[in-house]
Amino acid sequence: MAWAFAFWNRHNDAIIGILGSFCRECERVVDEKNTSGVPSFHMEEQGWIVKGREYRKRSDWGLVAAYLFGAAPSLALTAMHVESGKDQAYIFLHIGVVILIGCACFYILKNAGIRNKLASGKFVEHNGKWQFVVEYSNAV
Repeated sequence: MAWAFAFWNRHNDAIIGILGSFCRECERVVDEKNTSGVPSFHMEEQGWIVKGREYRKRSDWGLVAAYLFGAAPSLALTAMHVESGKDQAYIFLHIGVVILIGCACFYILKNAGIRNKLASGKFVEHNGKWQFVVEYSNAV
């Protein structure tokens, strides 16, 4: 279940990130220097989107906390069975669950890097067609 939500979360971040980059490019086409004084939500210079990404990072941590809370019963059952020396298969099953949930937490925490990567993306015209281009670096 944790992995399903982790993948879903990453998918939503990617879609929102690409749409955010599209909106930023549209805002720049209309008023690149913001001479109109109208707030521009997606331009980094005004700080709105930066603040939004900060809050999104907090949401990631909340999801990680929920995952870890969900792993607590497996940790408790593993500790009980290790202490009593019973059923090695049961112990390994719960250790596996904890490891999988821990990996899902790590995956979620990498979302901030994906969001930053997508935020640096640009729409570029190439042979009459527009493409979304993300320069890959060691930012993740």
